[in-house]
Amino acid sequence: MPKDKAIRISDQWDNEVLSEDQVSYAARDAYVSLQIYKKLKVLTELGSVPENAPPGFLVDIYQNDCQKLIATGAWVSVVSDSTSMCTVEVKKIHVPAAIIEHHQCALSTFGPPPFKITCRWKQIHPASMEDIQVAEMSSSLQGETESTTEVSDNSDLPEKTIENIPNDESSWLADVDDGLVMESNSKTPTASDETSKNTGERILVELQNETLEKHVAGKETGSGIPSRVLKDAWHAFDMLTISKSHGLRKEFARALRDALFIVNPSDKAKVDARLKSEGSSWEEKLKYHPKSLWPLVRRTIPPPKYLYKIVEALFKTYGPLKDATTGQPLFTAATWKSAKSILKLIEAGYLSDPPGIPLYYEVGRDRKENGLPVWHCMRGTNTTEGGVHHSIRAAFPDSCISARHADNLLSIFQLHHNITVGTRNSTGKEYDGHFDIWMIDQLQILAERMRDKVPRSFEIRGWINGSMYAPTKEVSGILPIPEEIRFKSAMQPVIPEPPVKKGHWYLALCQNTKYAVMSIHTVAEKQLFSKLMREHPAFNQENQDPDWKKAVVVWNGNHAKGNENEIFYKVCSLV
Repeated sequence: MPKDKAIRISDQWDNEVLSEDQVSYAARDAYVSLQIYKKLKVLTELGSVPENAPPGFLVDIYQNDCQKLIATGAWVSVVSDSTSMCTVEVKKIHVPAAIIEHHQCALSTFGPPPFKITCRWKQIHPASMEDIQVAEMSSSLQGETESTTEVSDNSDLPEKTIENIPNDESSWLADVDDGLVMESNSKTPTASDETSKNTGERILVELQNETLEKHVAGKETGSGIPSRVLKDAWHAFDMLTISKSHGLRKEFARALRDALFIVNPSDKAKVDARLKSEGSSWEEKLKYHPKSLWPLVRRTIPPPKYLYKIVEALFKTYGPLKDATTGQPLFTAATWKSAKSILKLIEAGYLSDPPGIPLYYEVGRDRKENGLPVWHCMRGTNTTEGGVHHSIRAAFPDSCISARHADNLLSIFQLHHNITVGTRNSTGKEYDGHFDIWMIDQLQILAERMRDKVPRSFEIRGWINGSMYAPTKEVSGILPIPEEIRFKSAMQPVIPEPPVKKGHWYLALCQNTKYAVMSIHTVAEKQLFSKLMREHPAFNQENQDPDWKKAVVVWNGNHAKGNENEIFYKVCSLV
């Protein structure tokens, strides 16, 4: 509908006689408002399924607060001796954690659909056509096994742009996207370092043998969907220890960047066409001003089997090369060990983009004529680094804090952060209110229980009531030790109510162990560690590293008993 700004903000609306344009503008406003009202009048409302609806009539099932769709199903009947309850058959679950008030359990506990539930009549809404199609598809697929998703071609993945590099000037990757700068010792290398080359070949052969052994034993790390983002790309490659003064350092960083992040061909073509019309080119910008390109293109980290080969080839090519001035290789022995760890991460799928999940969204257009899309990537870590990690520090005291105090402070910080950031992201406004979410939950529950008696009573809209959903099994703060690790490390299970609360009992309670798992820190522990390193074969093996797995069993099984204030449990990383 045309809404001419000049007419809308005109100062002539107080005139007794309006112009023809003003009359037309006002008439359109009134007419459209009337049409919207008429349309709203015929829309079905929650709870509008008639009592005599035929069995099998498809319906949407909302949570008790009538705000979130939790399932799609079919109408069965009204519950006898009740004017507010009905029975429906669930055919498709949308929110498995949604708790059904009448049954006091989550939808996920009923098993696979179809199954019947009893709920309030007000929670039922006639299903949309899309929901009907979903329900029919779900019904037709009932009993069939679910096949594993396979991604055969990386071109079908949502193309994405590079993540923001954290602001860490000490990293060898910090200036990878700066313009080309001729460094004083960036001469062409004359030779490879044979020691570095031999070390790299030996380590990479070891990795190939380990992979082969896993294949023979049927223990490959891959899966049907081989991408699990458990390590971000920047921090993974920052594991490499490379001298910032090495002449090939920046060249290697850029080669690694271009191998890791594959540019969307369509986006690149659009940007290149514009640059050529301006007398430049993609290659020139990539060389002298790459930062200007990344907001205009999406980039993808390829699947593991492709990424592994590319990165391994780069390591083999650049690793042994000497600096022209110092004669030192790019990769030292320690760097080759880190390279092996990175290739393991790649092989496991930890760096590749998850298939089918968009990591980019358009945030606008650039300001040039026929502006190109500007993309924002969700792969980055800057928001977490600056918006969470730095703020957490300010939430903690400088000293004298117990594990329990720290755990509680972290929970409070998490609650406040999720509410304030969530409100700002979803509404565009700062959060204005208290943080007692449990009081709001209870008020909403009471208000909804009164809705049958007082239909037009006060309601709390836009609030997701956590008490209406099963709690997550995720844990933040102090994490429990997995049962498998606890068993293999010879740790005894937790004592829920210790007779005497001492020796970091709260930490042990959260870790689900009899004694707390802590690093070596007491005088008694340091003395014990020194003695074991001298005398025990698990700690002191000739010409090789200690067997840390056996060492942990020795420590936990024989020494962390009866002295809970001085000797604590250990895992391999703590010894």
